[in-house]
Amino acid sequence: MAPLDLHEQERQLNDLAKEFEVLRARVGDLSYTPGVDALRRIGPLLYQVQDLTAVVLVRLNALHNSSHTGVTYGRSSLKCLSSVVVAASLVSNALARTLHANPDESMPFPGRRMEDAPARIARQAKAILLMNGYLDEAARQLELCARGCRFAATHVARSRTATQARRTEFAQSKSGPRPPVPGMTRSSS
Repeated sequence: MAPLDLHEQERQLNDLAKEFEVLRARVGDLSYTPGVDALRRIGPLLYQVQDLTAVVLVRLNALHNSSHTGVTYGRSSLKCLSSVVVAASLVSNALARTLHANPDESMPFPGRRMEDAPARIARQAKAILLMNGYLDEAARQLELCARGCRFAATHVARSRTATQARRTEFAQSKSGPRPPVPGMTRSSS
């Protein structure tokens, strides 16, 4: 298994957590008007979470294909990142469902009559409730993504510390006690 810079992995996971937090804030602060405006505002969020999901998979693969799997806290960091993949996928799903619930404001097809204003307003109100519910779910899952990345980073840091301690202990046990250097004595004054 390849050696892995655990300090760098920890840094990347913490950076990833920050990116999920920023996206969570964007989703939580999102204001939109149903129709084209909602599509323009929500579509880029969906792209972004899919990009972040890909990055999580890269981090997961890097840790999985390294010696990290055999060290203390190694498996728990992999489990955390696996749960982040699930949560990020659920964010994508929630944002896609938001777009699906977005009412179509285009002109009706030929042969289909125009909707009257009260019917359109009622349809939009129902859509807004659905869309807001999906956006709330996306925000909750993004919070879980950020937490999962932070937990994984913590496990990687603990793993690094435990590995360093074992190396130091092994090096000391190999060298044994050091003999005194000739000619050097401790004098008491």
